[in-house]
Amino acid sequence: MSRSSSVAAPPTSGPVGPQAAGVAGEARRPARPRRLGSTRLAAVLAVISALVVTASGLLYVRMVQTQWADTVWLWLFQRFDVAGEANVAAWWAASLWMLFAVTAVVVGLAADRRSFLWYILAAIALYASADEASMLHEELYRVGGKLKLHMPEGLLSYSWVAAGIIVVLFVALVMLPLLWHLPRSVVVGLVLSGAVFLLGAVVLETVGGHIEKHFGQVTWHLMLAIQIEEMLEYLGVVGAIYSITRMVRVRRGENGLRVDFLGYRGEYPRELA
Repeated sequence: MSRSSSVAAPPTSGPVGPQAAGVAGEARRPARPRRLGSTRLAAVLAVISALVVTASGLLYVRMVQTQWADTVWLWLFQRFDVAGEANVAAWWAASLWMLFAVTAVVVGLAADRRSFLWYILAAIALYASADEASMLHEELYRVGGKLKLHMPEGLLSYSWVAAGIIVVLFVALVMLPLLWHLPRSVVVGLVLSGAVFLLGAVVLETVGGHIEKHFGQVTWHLMLAIQIEEMLEYLGVVGAIYSITRMVRVRRGENGLRVDFLGYRGEYPRELA
């Protein structure tokens, strides 16, 4: 009579049953895609912007209290005065524009087509950054002075605003091809950000000029308008950065971080493989 023999399986030292299935599932589970920290980044930038503007305003109040005495308070005010040049406030404005330019380049590199439109956007932001850092806008005074001669008397308080409006229209025209292909939510974000920026850079700037003309000197009314103006400009750039970061997502893989483009209008957001 024959007997059937069985061989016992060797014992395993790892997890078994449901625990083993869970471990295997975790190993196969793909990295969860996430946005490029859009909300958190925008919040941090907005808070820093508010701190810079607050410092400028409070230091102005302190200067009024000390009757502009040549003390350490004057030195601090000159460093943080948002109406000044080549100081911390100007550096922060230049840094925001530079971050916008870098973000546009990253999106352009991740995009599968029309990358050159993102590079044009980056070039515009790079110029704006250089303008904040090196006062390139001073050239607009000469051009604006000539344009102002052909405008109604008293319409614009500063001559550069006339040239600035022409620059804005040119930039809007250049960016139309990109806006046409972007998802509606991103377009709305960029348009609102631009409106906030122009509310400060053009509208509040013009109001401030009329305030200065009315009082004949720098008063707290003018300084308040300047603080609000600069805050709106900061927030406009922050909003633009937030809007374009929503075009990409970051995934953590075996070889590091991977940036995925989420697609243009009609395909946004793409399903990531």
